[in-house]
Amino acid sequence: VVQPLAGKAERTDGDKLAALRRVWRESKPIHRGDEAEQYLLGRGLRLHDLPESIRVHSALRYRDDEHQGTYPAMLATITAPDGRAVSLHRTYLQEARKAPVATPKKLMQGLPLSGAAIRLTAVSDVLGIAEGIETALAAFELFEVPVWSCVSAQGIESFEPPEGVREVIVFSDHDANFAGQAAAYRAAHRLKLKGFGVEVIVPPEQGDWLDELNRRKQMETQGAKIP
Repeated sequence: VVQPLAGKAERTDGDKLAALRRVWRESKPIHRGDEAEQYLLGRGLRLHDLPESIRVHSALRYRDDEHQGTYPAMLATITAPDGRAVSLHRTYLQEARKAPVATPKKLMQGLPLSGAAIRLTAVSDVLGIAEGIETALAAFELFEVPVWSCVSAQGIESFEPPEGVREVIVFSDHDANFAGQAAAYRAAHRLKLKGFGVEVIVPPEQGDWLDELNRRKQMETQGAKIP
């Protein structure tokens, strides 16, 4: 009797976490002049001390349905409200820009992401959240408030502040379809009902807070008055 071929075994949580730890061990802190630092500077950010949650991998494997290869990558740890690392965010790079692949930003398989964020600063009683890493760093530069990245609009909606936070500032994207704003206000409503102080701040023009940061820098260069 011919037995049917067994399907590919599901990866266990232990397997996923082992893969996350392996990739993290292969990475290094971001240093002046490396691909990740040049990428962030190229996006218009003014960098000081980058957090330990962001590192650079010199040659990380990339694969999609049409392409596979090896690229430098900026890695960021995604941390659950209880402080456990649950996944890694990867930004594949080439010549200090996003790599020319279908999906230059990817998440590694890990544990559930609900409530989690990329902790770009220590826990603070007043904490900002934004979608992307670069957007969060831009909001921090503009407002001088600790800001974490929730990766996506869905991450904004599910974010759970860790112990020690009493007020949350949601640095919303300004989307033409209102997706970012809707996620921000849903999160604000939920967190307000839980007893947190909450504020939502939306950029005055379409885009995110990195777009707004670069817009203001351009206006300063041109000598224009910033509203």
